[in-house]
Amino acid sequence: MKLSIVIPVYNTEKYLEKCLASCVSQEVEKADYEIVVVDDGTKDNAMAIALRYQENYPNIKIFSQENAGLSAARNMGLSHCSGDYVWFVDSDDYIEEGSLSLIFNKIEENPNIICIQAKRSDVETPRNRFSDNVKNGYDVLLHSFDDWDRCVPYFIFNRQLFDNHKLRFYVGIFHEDDEFTPRALVFAEKVSVIDRPLYYYWVKTENTITKTVNPKKSYDNIAVAESLSDFKEKNAMPDNVKQVFENHISLIINNTLDNINQSDKQTIREFNRFLRTKKYLFRSLRKSNKLKYKLEYVLFSVFCNYVGVYNFIQNFNRR
Repeated sequence: MKLSIVIPVYNTEKYLEKCLASCVSQEVEKADYEIVVVDDGTKDNAMAIALRYQENYPNIKIFSQENAGLSAARNMGLSHCSGDYVWFVDSDDYIEEGSLSLIFNKIEENPNIICIQAKRSDVETPRNRFSDNVKNGYDVLLHSFDDWDRCVPYFIFNRQLFDNHKLRFYVGIFHEDDEFTPRALVFAEKVSVIDRPLYYYWVKTENTITKTVNPKKSYDNIAVAESLSDFKEKNAMPDNVKQVFENHISLIINNTLDNINQSDKQTIREFNRFLRTKKYLFRSLRKSNKLKYKLEYVLFSVFCNYVGVYNFIQNFNRR
């Protein structure tokens, strides 16, 4: 079997019909791909939709678990995959008509990762655009940071990449894609590019994970920074790629401070105390090639009010 599409489902009945319809409406043989739906303890009627599709499409498999989050659902789906390649599709998104025939053509090249473009439903310009000069994971990591996304559904993975390097998703955290994708790309010796949008995501007006203020996101960001820092130290990579990791960890620290800054004073004080136990991560600020991060390192070394220092720099930059 060429491809497994893994779809974690949690309270997305509003979108799942469109997602599944887009996955089954492909002009390729059903025997060449499977759809692995993972019920992550959904509380709405989403699974009724999935079961209805399963009755009509024998290449749909459904597995259930207690609610454990997106990473755990992806890991479960991966454990039940039969395809040579894996595409993780979020249940509130959908894929392009004819996308699987293009993906199957690229699979013939036997890459470790296939990069695809993605579009927001109301925006013309796609994300994750790469030229044919991108040949391996290092090339992707070295690409302009603002032009590509760490979003896992924008990449299709050779399943051997997971087995050979024991790759799995970090369970129990937000920002799991920021943690996973850079690690996977380091191991990708061959990358293929599809130069057109195959993945679509909706504009969601409700309070989503990415929009709500939640202190856990800041603590989880630090967990991501720690994981990437540990990975960077344990795995050989060129200096310019290691520089990408230093910059990425520095950006994560800044995103962390920006998020926690919207919390109450007690939460900020507690987070400042927490960060004092993670000061080794600030070395990435020093090793970054960006002046702002280097300045933060100096100030963080002198002052332990990290959120206050971050605000001072932000206000200074706005002048």
